[in-house]
Amino acid sequence: MKKKFLITILSLVCVLTCALALVACGGGGEYTPPEPEIGPTPTSVTTVNGADYIGVVSWSYADGNVNTEFKLDDGEWLDTHENAEMIDGHECSLIWRNLTPGTTHTLYARSKSQENGAVVSGDSYKKEITLDKLASQDKPEVTVQMTDGKTVKIVGFTEEMEASFTLENPNGERSGSDGFIGSDTFTFSENGYITVRVQFKENATTIFKEYLSLYARATDFGGGTGSEEDPFLIYNYEQLVAMGTQDDKYMPHYAYFRLENDIVCPDKVQEKITCVAFTNYLDGNGKKITGVNVEAPLGGWENGAALFDSLSGVENLVVENAQIKALIENDRCSGNISMGIIAGSVKGNVKNCKVSGTLELFVREEGEDFAELLDSIYLYAGGIAGTVWENIEGCNADVKIILPDAVIRRFAYTPYCGGLAGSSGNISLSSADVTLYGGEDGGSNILAVSNGINFGGLVGSLNSEKSIENCYAQARLDVQFVRPSSRADRPTFSYVGGLVGKAEKTIIKNSYSSFLYRVVTEDALYGAKAGGLTGGSVAALENCFVGATFNIEGFSEPATDALAASFESGAGVINCYYVNGTTAAEEGATQVTLSDLRDMEWQKQNLAFSEDVWLFHDFHTENEKFYPTLKHFAE
Repeated sequence: MKKKFLITILSLVCVLTCALALVACGGGGEYTPPEPEIGPTPTSVTTVNGADYIGVVSWSYADGNVNTEFKLDDGEWLDTHENAEMIDGHECSLIWRNLTPGTTHTLYARSKSQENGAVVSGDSYKKEITLDKLASQDKPEVTVQMTDGKTVKIVGFTEEMEASFTLENPNGERSGSDGFIGSDTFTFSENGYITVRVQFKENATTIFKEYLSLYARATDFGGGTGSEEDPFLIYNYEQLVAMGTQDDKYMPHYAYFRLENDIVCPDKVQEKITCVAFTNYLDGNGKKITGVNVEAPLGGWENGAALFDSLSGVENLVVENAQIKALIENDRCSGNISMGIIAGSVKGNVKNCKVSGTLELFVREEGEDFAELLDSIYLYAGGIAGTVWENIEGCNADVKIILPDAVIRRFAYTPYCGGLAGSSGNISLSSADVTLYGGEDGGSNILAVSNGINFGGLVGSLNSEKSIENCYAQARLDVQFVRPSSRADRPTFSYVGGLVGKAEKTIIKNSYSSFLYRVVTEDALYGAKAGGLTGGSVAALENCFVGATFNIEGFSEPATDALAASFESGAGVINCYYVNGTTAAEEGATQVTLSDLRDMEWQKQNLAFSEDVWLFHDFHTENEKFYPTLKHFAE
């Protein structure tokens, strides 16, 4: 009993002691928990990124897996999403979007603290991530130009661009810049084909995957790339001659040229220029070429005697006081001959050109006789060109044509001669003053021809069913024909007209001719067709006149008419006039006196010539200008 009592007493003492201790300590306090656990640090984080996003794919710890949170740079800590999101084929628990391409970011990962505080976040895992740069297909919008023959410049080039320059010469050797450089200009030391590549420089955010390729040519010209928009530029005679000296391996198939200065040719005999490009278009740009003195030995089946052997087209060019001589030296000359001041032949159109000078066909007396096949040679001669394949517009020629006055070494040919061309297509707003002579000095009136002559004030032969409109010509032809013995028994024909010699179904409007024609032969086999406007046939004549008469003697049954040698069935003749002393076969033509025809007031009242196109003159006060002239040529 005493023992139980003692134990109870001791227990109370212990309780009392603890209570007193608590009282001594202030009567009690807050509970202090044990120290929390530090969460683990991730050992790795797998991410995926593009140019403007970063995604968290997975993460790991050394032991097990722990709830993890992430932040990017100085942003907020973020929890992962319960539902993963796909991006570029990866399931991502967290994605940051709309970031700047090419930038570098720091990704942080740490274990997430527990809400009860038993576990707190440990050290962060850190990962540097550099975003991809944008891959752009953009190309610079620039062009190239040749500032001179060897220097190429990129037009529109900026500091954000770079370029490479490469030249391949005719031997296939390459030279140029060492890769891409930050310059818009490069000068080469030789001729060749130039390739320029231009691209944007890589910047902080973008890689440019594409470059723009441009092409040019290093040449002996004064600049330009040879295209229609950027023609080769010609400043002097040497560059003019370069049209025939460039290597065709790097010349464009279609080459365009433009004069930039008036050009004076050297004071010596020159060779014709045979252009190397397949097609050659020349823009005279209103400039003038003087001092042309070309001697062209002829040979082969195609023979040209002119400043240029051949052009594809020409416009806005003036050539003054040219001397062109075609030299027949040996029997290699067995094809057609084309003589002109600008070109032997023009394979396209001629527009706004003006020429003056002399064309001469010269046969050397030394040498063996030519073969019989030379009977087939045709001579095409005209102030602009021997032949114009297409049309002539806005042109003027003042030309003298000199042909042989004797049969030399049995050389025989058939001439097609005109003030503008030997043959052509349509002609408009054009005029010519032409004289045809025989003999080297231009004084003889004897021509040695094999098949007669085709001669017109504008053109020797007009392509079938073509037209002449708003044109005029003054022409002089006073000749006697002789021909080689090889042709003595063959009938031949000549076609002579004030505007055109030989033609079919021609339409002529608002035009006139003034000429002196006297053509004589003693050869009974020579036939002739002559007309005040054409020696050929017409489909229509309207508002035209002829201010001269002609004399055809000795021909077998010549066909002559004040207007046209013949008229197509149903041909209309409207408001046309001719002078006394000639006759016209068709109705619609009126005979007038020469004094009336030359009177300015009569012309204004009777001719329906538009004063927007024509100038009328009082010949009493204007240096004997008897007839209207085109405003196109008024200075």
